[in-house]
This record gives sequence, structure tokens and C-alpha cells, in this order.
Amino acid sequence: TRRQETIAFTLTLVLLTVAATSLLAMILTRQVSRPIVRLEKAVERIRAGQLNLQLPADSGGDLQRLEEGFNTMAQALQEARDNLEGKIADATRELERKRAEAERSSLAKSRFLAAASHDLRQPLHALNLFASDLKNHARGPDQEKLAGQIGTSIRSMSELLDALLNISRLDVAGVNPQPLATPLQAIFDKLQQTYAREAENRGLRLRFRPTRAWAHTDPALVERLLGNLITNALRYTERGSILVAARRRGQAWRVEVRDSGDGIDRKSVG
Repeated sequence: TRRQETIAFTLTLVLLTVAATSLLAMILTRQVSRPIVRLEKAVERIRAGQLNLQLPADSGGDLQRLEEGFNTMAQALQEARDNLEGKIADATRELERKRAEAERSSLAKSRFLAAASHDLRQPLHALNLFASDLKNHARGPDQEKLAGQIGTSIRSMSELLDALLNISRLDVAGVNPQPLATPLQAIFDKLQQTYAREAENRGLRLRFRPTRAWAHTDPALVERLLGNLITNALRYTERGSILVAARRRGQAWRVEVRDSGDGIDRKSVG
């Protein structure tokens, strides 16, 4: 009987110990393990960018203070991100405004230079022809000297204008080519009418080789480009001739402006 009582007491004590241990484990799980797991998941969500996360601070003791600190940290991170996003948005709007302003300025500059190229080149060219005629028909050395000075001033003005308009050639954003089927001979005819008199006054022979070539290009831009090349050829060729010709190269046409001038010194190029 005593042995049975001892065994029963021992079993009862063991059961009570197991029950107390299980209860303690449940309490620890609820008060320690679950908050820690919840904090771990919250950290992962914070890492994923969910900064507006707030944990219920109800664990008690040190864990509750940890949860409160976590909520404070998350709120501070959210405020910092909102502030940073606001600054980025402001900076982006300011950059967009400045970019739009720069584009408007560039477009206005390109339009001005294009207008200057069209409106000023022709009067200067005609003025140069008039100055040449004045020099040819001068009566006496005084008039001849005056006509020469006028011609020199006109050439200086033309060079300054060319230097200014060179900027427009670099600003391709303001140029809108409009290519169309164009006969190159039509461009050659216009250029010959424009520069034949000047070549004759300089004692040069300006030749355009006849062509039946057609090209898909912007005729105004091609005419302007060739006009610049012919102007340089006339300016730096003292005697001889200037030839403008179109040569077939595969599926394309190559337009060349050749002159009998001295060319550019290799030392100057280097």
C-alpha cells in the first residue's frame, strides 16, 4: 500500500510538473516567441519597403519597449522617405522646367540663325557684287581706293556672319530636314546663278558638270551646304577654276566641290 501511494504521488508530481512546464511554455510562446517572430516578419516587410508598418505594443516588459522602438523607427523611416520623395519630385520638376526653357531658347536661337542666314546672306552677296562693279568702274585712284575699302569691309562683315552662322550648323536639334525627291541639276542651276558673277569678278572659272541625278534629300539644306563650300573656294582660290560635280557611289550620289587653290597647310591641320 505504501509503495502504491509512493508511485501514485510520484506520478501525480510528474503530471503536475509536465502541466506546469507546458503552461510555462505556452506563456513563454505567447509573451516571447510570438513577439520575436512578429518582429522578424516586420523587419522583412520593412526591408521590402513597407515603411508604414506599426506593431501592436502589447507584449509587456522589454519586448513591449522593443516594439515601441520599432514603431518609432518605422515612422521615422517613413517620414524620411516621404521627405526625400518630395525633394526628388521638386528637383525633377525644376530640371524639367530648365530643360523646357533650354529647348525653347535653343529653338529660338536656331530660328534666329536660320532667318539671319536667309535674310542676310543674299543682301551681303549682292552688296559685294555692287562693290566689285564700283571698283571696276572707278574713276581715278581715290575712287578705286574707296571701292577697295568698301569691298574689304563687306568681306569682313561676311566673315563675321559666317562665324556666327557656324553655330547653327552645330545645333542640329533646331534643324528639321524635309527630304524629298530632288533633281541635283536644279540645285546646281540656282548655285550657278548666285555665284557666277562673283567668280567672274575674281577672274575664276566656275563650272557645274551637268547631271541627271535625283536624290532623296532636303534641297534647301544641300543648297546651303554647297553654297558655303563654293564661297570658301572662291575666297581662297587666287586663279584657276572651281568644279561642282555629282558622282555615283553605289546607291548614293557624292557631290564634290573642287578648286585649284593652294589648300590647307598640313601644319595648320595638325
